[in-house]
Amino acid sequence: MRPRHHPHSDTILAYAAGSVEESFSLLIAAHAERCHTCGRAIAEAESLAGSILDALPPVAMRGNSFERLWESAEKQGETERSGCRLRTESDLPTVLTHLLPDGLSGIRWGSWVPGIHQYRLKDVQSGAGSVRLLRIGPGVVIPEHIHAGSELTLILSGNYSDQTGHFGPGDLADLDDSVRHRPVVDSGQPCICLVATDQPLRFSKVLNRMMQPLLGI
Repeated sequence: MRPRHHPHSDTILAYAAGSVEESFSLLIAAHAERCHTCGRAIAEAESLAGSILDALPPVAMRGNSFERLWESAEKQGETERSGCRLRTESDLPTVLTHLLPDGLSGIRWGSWVPGIHQYRLKDVQSGAGSVRLLRIGPGVVIPEHIHAGSELTLILSGNYSDQTGHFGPGDLADLDDSVRHRPVVDSGQPCICLVATDQPLRFSKVLNRMMQPLLGI
């Protein structure tokens, strides 16, 4: 199964330029391990950025340069489909193994709210936000919210759906402050995902907003 949801092109460019939060870099790198198209796009963007920096005098990038690189990456990805597949849903991306040496099965989950457990990656910088693993039970709904900044969510196992689509293993949701959503785990197994934000969430209901300081979100 190949990932169907990917980081936006401007997110790829920011990652290649080294201008995203450490937490976002972690999620993008983990996704790119399993998605050849994104891995190729990142490599091309890094190469282009290096060429521009090395050029004398400075050369401005054409407006459609990244679009052409992305099209090239997609074509290359079609010819190397196996590079964009998950080996199994439970496999952990290599870039996460130093943070989770015992894998997902070795995590000591902490209770968060009914139906949801969390594990915070406190050593990973994420601006004014946070980065954490969530294990969300079948049928559980995350309260409706928007984002004060950006949010990346990488699915490691299981599935969830929201207003932006259906997400499974390897998919990466790239959301900004224009998105209001209410994710729900719509499969018979828990959904384990890695979520990074650079600003606190903004919940729609007053009660949920009142609980935010206690929940650390």
